[in-house]
Amino acid sequence: MRPKPSVATLLALSQSEDESLSQFVTRFAVEIRGFPDAHPSLIMQAFLRGLKPLRFFWSLIEKPPTTIPETFQRANQYVAAEALMAGRRTDGKKPRVERPRDATSATPEQPRRRPARLEPLSRPPPLPLNTSRTEIFLQIREKGLLRHPNPMKATRKDRSKYCRFHRDYGHDTEACHDLQNQIEDLIRRGHLGHYLKESKEVTPCPRGPVEKQIDVISGGLAAGGNSSMARKAYARSTVKKRPRPELEPEITFGAEEVERSHHDDALVISIRIANAQVKRVMIDTGSSTDVLYFDIFKKLGLTGEDLAPMSLTLTGFTGDSIFPLGTTTLPVTIEEEPRGKTTLTTFMVVDLSSAYNVILGLPMLNKLKAIVSTYHRAIKFPTAEGIGEL
Repeated sequence: MRPKPSVATLLALSQSEDESLSQFVTRFAVEIRGFPDAHPSLIMQAFLRGLKPLRFFWSLIEKPPTTIPETFQRANQYVAAEALMAGRRTDGKKPRVERPRDATSATPEQPRRRPARLEPLSRPPPLPLNTSRTEIFLQIREKGLLRHPNPMKATRKDRSKYCRFHRDYGHDTEACHDLQNQIEDLIRRGHLGHYLKESKEVTPCPRGPVEKQIDVISGGLAAGGNSSMARKAYARSTVKKRPRPELEPEITFGAEEVERSHHDDALVISIRIANAQVKRVMIDTGSSTDVLYFDIFKKLGLTGEDLAPMSLTLTGFTGDSIFPLGTTTLPVTIEEEPRGKTTLTTFMVVDLSSAYNVILGLPMLNKLKAIVSTYHRAIKFPTAEGIGEL
């Protein structure tokens, strides 16, 4: 099993002497995927420590960025400005470079070799994507995210190859460097993170005996605190009503199901995640994501290799935002014998203190076709054996 990289490894990342800022930013973005549980402030500190003390470094010192996406965005803007200035300088005659004779002279023992020169346009390794660049272009071209590319410079163009991005002949869309640069720039700025290839495929765990039980997290916030930090701001849209399947039973709540003691506490249940029974699971019908807290993530026996990176933030109703550590997909079973239902659920993993272990939001509830009644303090959902209820 591959050992987990340490924080010292993260802080040891540095920009080499012949490495451009663009190359270092790309390498750093790939490297930090191996540190999914690292705090954002630690990542930003490592990035600053790794930079060469040049103009961009001092600009970050004078005006420190507040988020990782902002840091990468400023880096990309600086790289673009440098490229523009370099293009202006090369419009005129290139200055002659004097080289020592002994560096290029040929000897009987050593053949004549070409002197080393800087490669300002050498390309870093591309970011690993889960979709072809051509398909990504077709999906986002109408969203206003892409800038118009510069015209192709080749005088003799290959008429057998056509680029949809340039709308010209010369190379294929998939091989277009301009398109690659813009897609990777958008990923670093947090727009297209879902196109990044996950480090490993997560497969459903077999249904077996319960191997562990996870109860309450020690400490954390009270029930009336910021437990809804995972709520994201979203706009409600009108959804077209779908025809109800004929064999799907009706779900109703009766007056006899109302509890005698009325209270407004959160609706909390127990569910099964993989082969662990997890208590203190809060149902939040106002959350647009399912949240798994990092303490429980570790108690489930999961590691950083089970996390897929993501660049989105979670925003609460107060407007505060946090950076999730990543996402993980796990089988979740919700049941009250003899009726139950299992579905694969993608959780956002966050490193926060909470009175709850898990927050189930709209994605999971919609997958289960669950109906929540806070008045009856119950959840009902269709199963093959009839209506399940918690």
